[in-house]
Amino acid sequence: MTSSNSSAIRFVRNAARPEWGLGAVASENPTSFDVLFEGVGHRNISKSFKSLIDVSESDVPRDHRLRSREDWPKVERDAKRALAKLELPKRFDAFVKEFFAFFPTGLRSAECDREERDYKVEASEHARKDLSPGAVDELLAAGNHTEIVHRVRRAISKVNLVFPNELMKFGDIPPESHPEVAQRIVALVKAGKDTPTALEALAEVLAPHGAAKWTIVSLLPFLLDPEQWPFVKPTFIERGVKWA
Repeated sequence: MTSSNSSAIRFVRNAARPEWGLGAVASENPTSFDVLFEGVGHRNISKSFKSLIDVSESDVPRDHRLRSREDWPKVERDAKRALAKLELPKRFDAFVKEFFAFFPTGLRSAECDREERDYKVEASEHARKDLSPGAVDELLAAGNHTEIVHRVRRAISKVNLVFPNELMKFGDIPPESHPEVAQRIVALVKAGKDTPTALEALAEVLAPHGAAKWTIVSLLPFLLDPEQWPFVKPTFIERGVKWA
């Protein structure tokens, strides 16, 4: 089924860059075209550029996504993801080079431990003591919900894995919301194999306060049990699964 507005679309290709795929002219001004290419997204093309060639509407498959303007944002998104995937080897090589500039003897070195590992180990030890199941159960039974929230803030502030503005949002949760937040924190501390469910439950009560950031909710399980719960950016994992 074709879009009702597809007849108004001008289709083109860049003969000099055939890997860009089919393009649709999104807009134009007196000197250039804004073209959405399926392979690379939007590109600004000068009208004097000789390699931009028109493609007959009849040569474009009826189900092609560029026929529907409603699908253009998805075409742009997918093109950017494809480009990012192609850039991964180069970016990874640059990352490795930068890492060895800081730590010439590698990941398992005294320098790396001193700068990146030791203080995280200390933060984990502090969290396991300050937020042990027995400690938080005692505070919860005494109705000391604010202390539980404050202990979490102290624990996650001991590492540099949370942006200051995210930590500020967590610290700004009003006292009247502390009982519900504290209960979810205690449930997360004691969740064990049910940690993913407990993490989502904590995020649910943090969301109204703008504090449901992945760094906040996933850092706590990492500090309490780093061998079981890694601290990774979820969108990167999602992309990795899709690209695998």
